[in-house]
Amino acid sequence: MALFRGAPFLTGVSSVNQVDPTTGSNSRFITGLTDAIGILPLKEEGKTSYLVLQFSSAGPFFQGPGLVLRFDDPAGPATVVADCLSHPTSMTLDKRTGTLYVSENGGRIVTIPFAD
Repeated sequence: MALFRGAPFLTGVSSVNQVDPTTGSNSRFITGLTDAIGILPLKEEGKTSYLVLQFSSAGPFFQGPGLVLRFDDPAGPATVVADCLSHPTSMTLDKRTGTLYVSENGGRIVTIPFAD
């Protein structure tokens, strides 16, 4: 689950945590993020990579564009998939067409070609 940390929303303090559904324990999974709001696991050929949606790229207080980052390893480094987003709110991937859809505050839908 993505943890969107509180004010003043500093760079690098957001994270994605992993929760054990049986015990309820959680641990940090991907760290060093800024305003993370979503994660999308990508499973292919026995490996899993992760797309992380960030509301903004710098802090404090939501500076810079929103980002989609790809992590082939939770320890990093990340690859920037998109850095053109204005207040993104969620994302989904159409694997059939290879298109990543990102919704933005205000209702705009951004389509991003994505080769897994």
